[in-house]
Amino acid sequence: MEKIYKYTSLKSAIKVLESNAVALNNPQNYNDPFDSVIDFDDDDIEKSISIVVEYYLIQEFLKLLNNKNIKVGFLTKLIMKWDRFGINLNLKVSKKNKYYDSIPGAQALTKFVVRYAVQKGEKSFEELKKKFTNEIIQKVKDARNNALISCFSKRYDSILMWSHYGDKHKGICIEFDRPEKDFLDVKYSKKRCKFDLEDTTRRVLGYMLSNEEADVNDKGLIRCISQPFIVKSLDWQYEEEVRCILSPSSDGVSKLEELSLYTMPTKITKIYVGCKVDKNSEEYKKLLQLAEAKEIDVIELIESEDLFSLEAKGGGFND
Repeated sequence: MEKIYKYTSLKSAIKVLESNAVALNNPQNYNDPFDSVIDFDDDDIEKSISIVVEYYLIQEFLKLLNNKNIKVGFLTKLIMKWDRFGINLNLKVSKKNKYYDSIPGAQALTKFVVRYAVQKGEKSFEELKKKFTNEIIQKVKDARNNALISCFSKRYDSILMWSHYGDKHKGICIEFDRPEKDFLDVKYSKKRCKFDLEDTTRRVLGYMLSNEEADVNDKGLIRCISQPFIVKSLDWQYEEEVRCILSPSSDGVSKLEELSLYTMPTKITKIYVGCKVDKNSEEYKKLLQLAEAKEIDVIELIESEDLFSLEAKGGGFND
């Protein structure tokens, strides 16, 4: 099973061992000003608004097609039946996939209706645009403000990680089996990540077609919403980071005074000790006692004599 690693101070490591829980933080408190910032593309916003308008126009158009009180000729009736069949078929596929696909010709109709409405001084579409911008986008930003993240690495022997997060090599690195859910690899890029609002909008409308609440476990939605949280500058590539992204209502999340905690769904499998840890301290002795009681191997890291690297000393607690 793949392993992930949590760098921390000796004091914090003891708390993790006692509870099998890790601390969570909001990205606004991180040391990277670009971390998890949600940027929107203006063209993407316009496309998303157009999709919402199209969605409601199609609903109204279907009501018109299904209105038996409207008297029309044979040819028009035939065209209406064909339109109704095509639209219903498309919507059926959208319901099944939980993803709203534009209906052929609907985008052109939407543009025409919006342009005509603007010429006539109709304000409803501007109001819809304002509502979409203020409410939908704000909800996305609220998701960032409420996000709770715990950061891990794929490495236990990174000199920089020990320096930055392992109390300058005086701390501990805790090894866990990597859980299957909610843990995502961070990607590194030169370009800042833009939130995919169009894709998110189509997925939400797909659920609306079925009169369902959007499923928080929907992998497509998770991919859209989590993207800004897992793309960082290339400068951070050395971290080889894995992130656990949660919310205050997620399973396993609890509150201890001002601190948010997450009870890990997997066990601690190993503990690595920094090369500068104070082995005479009471905290270190307590750490060893806890590890022994839980049958967790404790491995010391030492400085290599030949390379700029850290080496494992011994094979485990009982060696």
